[in-house]
Amino acid sequence: MAAFDDGTPLDAAALQDLDRRLVEVKALIPTVGSAVEKQTGDLKNSLVELKAKQIVGGISGEVKLSPGKNTPFTLTFSGVTGTPTAVILTPIRSSDIPAVFSYAVDEKTLSNSKVQCRAYLNSGAKAGFSLYFYYILIVQ
Repeated sequence: MAAFDDGTPLDAAALQDLDRRLVEVKALIPTVGSAVEKQTGDLKNSLVELKAKQIVGGISGEVKLSPGKNTPFTLTFSGVTGTPTAVILTPIRSSDIPAVFSYAVDEKTLSNSKVQCRAYLNSGAKAGFSLYFYYILIVQ
């Protein structure tokens, strides 16, 4: 291998050797998505690059949670060209959320105009509270 030492003039052989080694290193870097897909054989568990036809976002209506209760809420949207393949929810509130809660999307209710979701507030919560959800829909 050609070495690069301070004060030594660069020559064509050293630069070509460096270029060849960079190409070898680049070839060894795995593409994460295809490697995961090959291992699992399942596109849902893959980290492939997202190529979406449409990405739509919005905000839900107010969702009022009560301790120990499962609260259904519906996200409605328009202008979506197909059934979304993914729904991403992020809870928002102007002050701290005082207790542990969980939320989920009911995949069976997913359509190009709405989806049913649920939020559950831990029964150990001292009081209920209201919040909203930002959502992002991905249509592939």
